[in-house]
Amino acid sequence: MKLGIPSGASQGIIAIGMMIIQPLVNDFGPMVIATNVIVMRIDGLVMMPIFSFSNAMTIYAGQNMGAGKIDRISKGTKQGAILAVSVCAVLVAIILIFGRFIAEAFTHTQEVIDLSQQLLRILAPGFLALTLAMVLWGTIRGAGDATSPMWVAFINTVVIRIPSAYLFVHLLGRPEAIMLSMLTAWTVNMLLSITVYRIGKWKSKGIVKPE
Repeated sequence: MKLGIPSGASQGIIAIGMMIIQPLVNDFGPMVIATNVIVMRIDGLVMMPIFSFSNAMTIYAGQNMGAGKIDRISKGTKQGAILAVSVCAVLVAIILIFGRFIAEAFTHTQEVIDLSQQLLRILAPGFLALTLAMVLWGTIRGAGDATSPMWVAFINTVVIRIPSAYLFVHLLGRPEAIMLSMLTAWTVNMLLSITVYRIGKWKSKGIVKPE
C-alpha cells in the first residue's frame, strides 16, 4: 500500500492532465486530431523501452536496498541512465530520419504527415529528458520512496503542463504549442528528478531494513 497508492496516484494525475489538455487538441479540428493520434502512437513506441528501463531500475534498486548495498544502487543507476539514454537517442534518430515513412503507415494525407513530422521534431529532445527522469524515478521508487514521484507528478502536471499548454496555445494559436508544453513539462520533470535524486533522502526510505 505504501508503494502502490502513491504510484497509482501518479499515473492517475498524469491521465487526468491529458484529459484536461485534450480539448485544446480538439479545438484545432480534425486534421490536428488525426495528427495527434499519429504522434501519440509513435510516442508510445518510444515510451515502451523508457518504461522498461524505469521498471528495471525499480527492481534493481529494491533488491540492493534490501541487501544494504546503497553504493551499488548509485553505480547501477548511472550505468542504467547511460544505457537508457543511448537507446532512446537511437530511437529518436530513427524517428527524425524515418518519421515520414512511419507516419505514412497511418495516413496518406500529406498535411497530416507534414504536421506530424513538425510536432515530432519539437518532442524529440524531450524524449531524452524524460528517459533520464524515468530512470531516476525508477531508482527512487524502488528504494522505497514512492511519495516524492507522486508530488512531482502533481506539480509537473497541475503547475507546469496544463497551464503552459493553455498559455502557449493562447499566445501562439498553433498546435505546436501543445508539444511545446509537453517538452517544457518533461524538461522540468528531469530537473526535479535530478534534484530529488541528488538530495538523497530516498536512501533512508527502505521499507525492509537489512539485518
